[in-house]
Amino acid sequence: DRRAKEEAARKAKEEADKRAKEDAARKAKEESDRRAQEEAARKAKEEADRIAKQEAKEEADRKAKEEAEVVARRKAEEEQARRAKEEDDRKAKEEAEKAEAVRKAKEESDRSAKEEAERKAKEESDRRAREEAERNAKEEEARRAKEEAARKAKEEADRRAKEDAARKAKEEADKRAQEEAARKAKEEADRRAKQEAARKAKEEEDRKAKEEADRRAKEEAARKAKEEETRRAKEEADRRAKEEAARKAKEE
Repeated sequence: DRRAKEEAARKAKEEADKRAKEDAARKAKEESDRRAQEEAARKAKEEADRIAKQEAKEEADRKAKEEAEVVARRKAEEEQARRAKEEDDRKAKEEAEKAEAVRKAKEESDRSAKEEAERKAKEESDRRAREEAERNAKEEEARRAKEEAARKAKEEADRRAKEDAARKAKEEADKRAQEEAARKAKEEADRRAKQEAARKAKEEEDRKAKEEADRRAKEEAARKAKEEETRRAKEEADRRAKEEAARKAKEE
């Protein structure tokens, strides 16, 4: 009976040691797999961040290029408008000279005709300048999207405001000042809205990350609890098997 018990105990101990080694090896492999997955996820996130930064840089370069193209096109349009105005002024002057030649015959009639012609020419020139300014303002407002673009647009608007102040009346300057104030208020509102959206997006991302971490922690705790329960059940089964083996050996 003693030798049978010792043999049964030895075999049970060897089996328990073997299973403990297998369990330790399995846990080590699981830990290694988990770390490998975390490392792969970290590298994937770093790669995604790098690609996002590269795309953001490319987008900024593209916006800067578009900004330069729009500024160049606007300057060309302004130059064309200036030349058109000079041509209108030249033609108006020629008309005035012709009217002056005829004025000697009908001075009062020619004077009224001349004033009417000058008034219409000025109204036409002012109308074209106003339409050109309104069109440029709409294009400028639609083009501005980011803070860097807004800064450049502000510098351009300041330059244009200075040029307009030299050649337009105080009423036009006041009107442009009001439009500039409204634009700045809109840009500030857009910037704050973007910041708020970015903050909410980050909070949502942090919340999801926390939920994912909590879920994984719960799964890990459940897995460990199940392993502990399995281990205890196995120990109980081994103990009962040992007792049964010892009992049968003793009976034999």
